[in-house]
Amino acid sequence: MLKKILREPLLQFLVLGGAIFVVYSFWGNRDAALDVRPIVVDEAALINFMQNRTRIFEPEAQRTRLEAMSPTEVDALINDYVREEVLYREAKTLGLGEDDYIIKQRLVQKMEFIANAAVEQVAPLSIEDVAAYFEAHRGDYAVPSLIYFTHIFFDAELHGRDAALKQAKAALKTIEQGGDLPDGDRFPFSRSYVDRSRNLVANHFGDAAAEEFWSIEPGEAWHGPIESPYGFHLVRVYERTEGRTPELEEIDGRVAADAAAAKANEAVESATRDIMKQYDVRIEYKK
Repeated sequence: MLKKILREPLLQFLVLGGAIFVVYSFWGNRDAALDVRPIVVDEAALINFMQNRTRIFEPEAQRTRLEAMSPTEVDALINDYVREEVLYREAKTLGLGEDDYIIKQRLVQKMEFIANAAVEQVAPLSIEDVAAYFEAHRGDYAVPSLIYFTHIFFDAELHGRDAALKQAKAALKTIEQGGDLPDGDRFPFSRSYVDRSRNLVANHFGDAAAEEFWSIEPGEAWHGPIESPYGFHLVRVYERTEGRTPELEEIDGRVAADAAAAKANEAVESATRDIMKQYDVRIEYKK
C-alpha cells in the first residue's frame, strides 16, 4: 500500500515542489553580503585547484598534466572548479563556516603547515645539532632482536593437553629418526615467522614460549615440545639477530630529518605561545 502511495504522481509533484521551496527559501534568506567578485578561471587557478584536489603540491607536474588534458577533460575541470568556488562563496555568504569545528581544525592545520615550512627554511641544523639530538634520543633508533623460525603446532584445546603433548613428542621422535614432517594442527596465527620481533612472537605464543624460542640456536634441528597458551610446538630456528643501536653514521639522514622536524615543532610552539600572549584570553570557567 505504501509503495503504491509513493508512486502517485500528485504526491511526487508535492514532494518535489516542497524540496524546491525549501532550497529556495534557504538560499533566499542568506546574508546580503554576497561575494560579487568575478570568478577568474586562469591557468594559475586551475593548477592550484588540481594541487589541492590531488594533494600533490608540484606546480610544474600539475601544469604538465593540465597541458596534456583533452578539451573535454579541461571543460570538466573548469566546471568542477567553478562549481566548487560558487558553492564555497555561497556557504560563506550563508555563514555556514561560523562555529564549524571541522573548518576550524582545517584552518589551524594550514597555519601549522605554513609555520613549519617557514621554520624549516630559516633554521638549518649543524652537524653538532644532529649529533646532540641523536645522543638525546638514541633509544628511539634501537633495532630490536629479530628471529626467523617455523613451527609445527599441536592443539591442546582440540586434543586435550596430555594428548597434544604426547603427539608433539612422538612427532619430534619421527623427525629425529629421519621421517617426514607431520602437518600438525592449524595455528591461529602463522606457521612461519620471518624477521619478527620478540614482542610480536610473545603476543602470539606468550612470554615464556618466546623466551624459549630465543634460547634456541639457529640450525637444522627441531626443538620442543614448547608449550604456549594454545598447545605445544616443535620449533626450528633458521636465523636470529641480536638487537642493537646503530651508530649515527649509519642513519644520519633519518636522524637529521627527525632533528629538523623536532626543531621546527619547537619553534612553531614557541611562536604560537608568543601569539597567544597578544590575545585577551578570559577564562571564566571554574570547576
